Amino acid sequence: MFRTLIIVLISSLTSILVTTLVLTLGLPSVVAAQEAALHADKSIGVGTGGADRIRLSLGQGVNASVAVLDPDGRTRTLMGAGGPTGNEPETADFVLWAQDGTRIARLGTRNTPTSHAAGVDLALADADGHVRLDLVVDENGTPSIQMFDADGNVTWSAPEAAGLRIRPGGLFSDI
Repeated sequence: MFRTLIIVLISSLTSILVTTLVLTLGLPSVVAAQEAALHADKSIGVGTGGADRIRLSLGQGVNASVAVLDPDGRTRTLMGAGGPTGNEPETADFVLWAQDGTRIARLGTRNTPTSHAAGVDLALADADGHVRLDLVVDENGTPSIQMFDADGNVTWSAPEAAGLRIRPGGLFSDI
């Protein structure tokens, strides 16, 4: 089971990186053909049915994000930087939501009670939004893995010394 989990995680991360690379290489040439620069606080890509499908936003301070929406307008993926308030230039994350709007995954700078930039964190949740797996590389470069039951109790961790690091309000409390 653990081997399958690692294979799925590696496959998912590879897909994210390849998609980002393709978009980075492909989109600049398309945009450059239209105009040298696009100036707006928010840009929206509208689908063939007239629904918003992509939102590029510049929020407060240094906040910037790209959201991909489903045909009903619900956010399915969000890539952002700058933190929710725009006061944390060191932060970055990628968040996934299930079709029903439940947050199911987050990869980004690690959330702590006092910072969003103390290492990196990959959190995966079940269909009900309960975090079940948390992979962390802390601010000192120390890796750890924790698995949780539906109530948020740690059922397995490595290394054992990682302790019970459940964040107040849950892993997704301030995304």
